[in-house]
Amino acid sequence: MRATIHLMTPADAASLRFHTQAVHQRTLKSSFGRDLKDVNLDDVTNDAQALLGERPQTLKELGAALNRKWPDTKPSSLAMIPRFMLPLVQIPPRGQWGQSGAIAYTTLDTWVGQRVEPQHSIEQIILRYLAAFGPATIMDFQAWSGLTKCKPHFDNLNKRLIQARTEGGQVLYDLSEIERPTPHAEETLPVRFLYDYDNLLLAYKDRSRFITPAYSEMQRRFDGTTLQAILVNGKTVGMWTHQTHDQSSLLEARFCEHLSSAVLESVENEASELARWFSPGTDVAVRIEEPES
Repeated sequence: MRATIHLMTPADAASLRFHTQAVHQRTLKSSFGRDLKDVNLDDVTNDAQALLGERPQTLKELGAALNRKWPDTKPSSLAMIPRFMLPLVQIPPRGQWGQSGAIAYTTLDTWVGQRVEPQHSIEQIILRYLAAFGPATIMDFQAWSGLTKCKPHFDNLNKRLIQARTEGGQVLYDLSEIERPTPHAEETLPVRFLYDYDNLLLAYKDRSRFITPAYSEMQRRFDGTTLQAILVNGKTVGMWTHQTHDQSSLLEARFCEHLSSAVLESVENEASELARWFSPGTDVAVRIEEPES
């Protein structure tokens, strides 16, 4: 799952890690293969697992410990082996509200206190994915999970899925038992402020259903950085940032298209609520920047 942090149950952690292990190994090889060409990955992994079983360690500590046995390889690269080869847990306190902290790791089994076996098949994971992000294509699921060649798994679920087609002819899958509301022209979706690595932004291969060309252009102006998106009626209309200074909480919204006064009011209300949530008890300010005419 992109070798980043997720909050999940032990069973989900074991299952997702088991099925995406090949993805992690592929990333390790492509990103650090040159540095690690002279070491046996399994040997380093076994040593790292033993070290992490003794006590939690930061990557810097782990790399230094492994470097004593493999002195010809950079410690930072050695530390990447357990990060990609083992199911790890970032132990609390990873950080506190409004501030970060040192990241220390241990293994999933050590943290839970027992061996955690995978419990979910890829088909079960697909069903869970569709429950959260459907309707979606096979390529969408593969972009989210990093897995490839998943069509046979979707075929195995044929009796539990329905199919539809996009205007472009792509096949969308969804759970047959889910009741899908019939949209009405007068209905609108609530304003939403997304984090820059929100799963919605990463859960699809084709993101054109909610990412507009104007937003993509804004992203290009920021050197391709993943922006914190503002959604209006399910579509991206701009980005937002937040800062806290002393006793003030400032949320800035920058739009990539012009919005009606009614929509602007809804965005400002949601922005105020979010700024107040970030910094309770402080003065809240919202700054709006509309696109040039």
